[in-house]
Amino acid sequence: FLLAAVMLLGTLSMGISVSAASVTYSDVNEGMWSYGDIMYVTENGLMNGVSDNKFAPNDNLTRAMLVTILYRAEGEPEVSFENIPFGDIAIGSYYEEAVIWAAEKGIVSGSSFVSSTSVTRSEFIISLWKSLDSPESKPTSVYIDVHHSTELGKAASWGFYNGVIGGTDSHKFSAAKTLTKAQVLTYLKYAIK
Repeated sequence: FLLAAVMLLGTLSMGISVSAASVTYSDVNEGMWSYGDIMYVTENGLMNGVSDNKFAPNDNLTRAMLVTILYRAEGEPEVSFENIPFGDIAIGSYYEEAVIWAAEKGIVSGSSFVSSTSVTRSEFIISLWKSLDSPESKPTSVYIDVHHSTELGKAASWGFYNGVIGGTDSHKFSAAKTLTKAQVLTYLKYAIK
């Protein structure tokens, strides 16, 4: 795997502790293509199910879920509650500290967070890329629908050349398409394992 992927492994694996207990979800079985990835993020504390026995792998990943995964992968560093960046963050929610951390790192910005919004391919790769301090990417256009000089272009190029995420076909990134939890976990597998 490329140097950036090795750096990513070192960066994102900090703070992950393997749980000895195995979790069983009624909507996840060994025959599923995403089974290993779901069990990996669950057993390593990166993500929980929607209940004790349900994971909902085909549900769209939300903004709250994404920043929480990245925050946990970073080892849940301390955050300052002095400047809560968005007025729409539920105080005491599972994602509150993750959103504050993501705002402090420049991963998320704006006037509102809208935690339940489904994550697009664009939001996912830019957030992951920023969480790694925006590593260098090849200055070439990989996709016809993304310009290489934009933030998305740099993040998508980095993701492509490091085996994290590909296009929806050989020439398109399809930035506005939303991602399911199972899809995101598969992409993360290439970044953190």
